[in-house]
Amino acid sequence: MLAALFLSTLFVGSASAQTSLYAQSIQTAIAARTPNLEVLVLDLRTHETLANTFHSESPIPVGSLLKPFLAAAYLKSHPAPTMVCHGKPDRCWKPLGHGSLTLSEAIAQSCNAYFLALAPNLPPADIPFLPPPPNVRPETLIGLTPDWRITPDALAQAYAALLTAPTPAPILDGMRNSARYGTANRTGLHPGGVLAKTGTAPCIDSHCKASGDGLVVVAVPAAHPTLLILVRKRATTGAMTAAAAGPILTQLETLHAQ
Repeated sequence: MLAALFLSTLFVGSASAQTSLYAQSIQTAIAARTPNLEVLVLDLRTHETLANTFHSESPIPVGSLLKPFLAAAYLKSHPAPTMVCHGKPDRCWKPLGHGSLTLSEAIAQSCNAYFLALAPNLPPADIPFLPPPPNVRPETLIGLTPDWRITPDALAQAYAALLTAPTPAPILDGMRNSARYGTANRTGLHPGGVLAKTGTAPCIDSHCKASGDGLVVVAVPAAHPTLLILVRKRATTGAMTAAAAGPILTQLETLHAQ
C-alpha cells in the first residue's frame, strides 16, 4: 500500500505537488493503521509536518519528554554530573532505583531522581526551544505534574530544533541508548539506529482510566536524523507506546527513503 501511494507521486509534474501527495500518502497510511494512536510525522530536513492525526491541537502534558531540554539547559553552564538514584525515596519511577548514573544514562533510563536534582539549578529561561510556564516547580519541569502543557506540533518542532542544532553528546548518547536498552528499547532495530525518548504524562481527561498517557519521540537515522515521529497512546506508559511506534517507524522508513 505504501509503495503504491508513493509511486503515484512520480507522475506529478511539480515538486510542490509531489510533496503534497507524499504527505497525503503518509497521512492516509497512518490513519488507516493506527486507530488507537495519535501520530505526528515531521521531515527534519525541512521541518515540514507530513502527517498529524492528533485529535486536538490543544496543549497537552508530555511527561519525561521534557528531560532532554533540561539537560541542554544544564549543560550550558555546568559539566554533566554523576548522581545516585535510590528509587522511591528520591521520587523515581523505578522503586529500587537506578544506582549511579551519568547524564546520558539518566536520559536513557528517564530517571526522575536525576532530573529532580538538576531542576532547582536551572533558570527556566535557559531551557531551549520550549518556554516553560511562570513560577514553575522542579516537579513540573521534569513532567511529573500536568502544569506544563505543549501542543503536539510545538513539541515536535522543539525536538527538531534540538536535534538539528549542535546537540551536546550526552543528550544524543542518552537518546541513542534509550532506544538500545533504555525505556524506548521496544521500538526495535532500524537501519542507521534510532534516537528516542519516552514520556508518561499525567492524564487530564475527566474519563481517565489510567493515571497516565504514554508518549514517545523517535528520530532516524541516529547519526543524522531526517525523520521524526511523535506518538501518543492513551492509558499506558511511554515504554509501551515505544513498542507501538516501532512498526509505524518501519513503514515510514521505507516510504521516506524512496
